Amino acid sequence: MNMTPEQLAEAQKQAQAGGDPNATTTPGAPNPNAADPFAAPPPDPETEARKEFLTHCKSLKEAMENGTGGSPYAGGRFGAYGGGMPMGDVDKEALERIVNDDHASANARKAAEYMLDPKNKKFFDELDVADDEGGSTDGNVSLGDLDKQIKKLETETRAASLKTDPRLAEMKTHLETMTKYNADFDRADDGGDNGFTDGITSSGDLKKVAEGNYPEDLKAAANFFLSASNEDLWKMVDTGAEGGDTDGKVSKEDLEAVLKTLPEAPPPSQFTPQEQAYLQTITDPTQRATAERMLLAAKSGTGAQQPVAQPAALTANSFPRIIR
Repeated sequence: MNMTPEQLAEAQKQAQAGGDPNATTTPGAPNPNAADPFAAPPPDPETEARKEFLTHCKSLKEAMENGTGGSPYAGGRFGAYGGGMPMGDVDKEALERIVNDDHASANARKAAEYMLDPKNKKFFDELDVADDEGGSTDGNVSLGDLDKQIKKLETETRAASLKTDPRLAEMKTHLETMTKYNADFDRADDGGDNGFTDGITSSGDLKKVAEGNYPEDLKAAANFFLSASNEDLWKMVDTGAEGGDTDGKVSKEDLEAVLKTLPEAPPPSQFTPQEQAYLQTITDPTQRATAERMLLAAKSGTGAQQPVAQPAALTANSFPRIIR
């Protein structure tokens, strides 16, 4: 709803009620010490640590595959350094030799140092059993371990990027629907899989569900992922289980892998994106708090009834007609 003339008049009356005698900045001027409630949250330490782990896993894999781990054992025969398995397995003695080898690439040495650092033991142990989930550590890392761990970390990284994405909650709901009714999506496109389940949901299946006689929650899920504005999310799901490049084939394992790594959706905002953008233009924290109360009062239909002290710089003209 829009603010009525009466609500605007009341807002102006409150705005002219007086200023904040303790204000340290000119009303309306930027306040460098003010906390911005709409600013991006600080990086999550655990997420950043996982990204660093991914970087070093990639460097180690490249060194093992391309022989950039030093001399004289080129060609990826890292195991010869420390008595590990030949043809690429790495143990801690091999990593120590890489650290001290001037012929090793800078990235290989950094990766080896990282894996040897006691504070990263939990990451090395996780990598150790990546290709043998549920197994026990043996101190050897294979290319298979690195492949699995890199795919897992890439999925985590993509999911973590959604923490502040307004589509997160809706995406999660639709993924849960697709997982629960996976067989219905799987066989929707008769022409693609002859009406039988083949373990794959394609864009053809989504289109059939969106256009067909299906329950509304299934149609909503299909339309969500078919939307051009959500193409990036569908690509994320496409590579959920195995990583790599998209192939247009989404398995139930892809759906489950992405669901497993999605961050918790934040509570829905009380303000629309347009309203949030407007509030961001108000740099004085006292003025912004008052503006938020006025907006909420107008949205609830009660008007700006709560008495507040407000710097005179904020007037009724400060409120464009953005309330819907």
